[in-house]
Amino acid sequence: MRYLLALAAIAACPAYADTPSTSVSPQHLQQAATLAGDYRQCLQDTLGDRYINVGSRDPLQLAAEVEKSCETRLTPVNQYLSTMGYTQPVVTQTVVELKAMADGAAIAYVHRMPRYRF
Repeated sequence: MRYLLALAAIAACPAYADTPSTSVSPQHLQQAATLAGDYRQCLQDTLGDRYINVGSRDPLQLAAEVEKSCETRLTPVNQYLSTMGYTQPVVTQTVVELKAMADGAAIAYVHRMPRYRF
């Protein structure tokens, strides 16, 4: 009976080791956030320019256009997390979280800017 339990435990270990992670480790998340810095800067620059230079456009449409124009700057984040062995759903969720943080930071940045640039 002990041998059967030991055999079952040994057989289960490799299967557990191959199970993909469901979240990004703190070290990898920190590196991904660093790589997303270019995206964050693009949002701040683009949103700031468009926000100041437009009159009464729909702010949601404006934000969607800015986000779409800067989205290619997240390619290094996708590549890095994929290289680290994370599954596509984990990579996608992490990118969404990084985008949400960057969007909030960019909007806060724009609201701190003076209305007109000289």
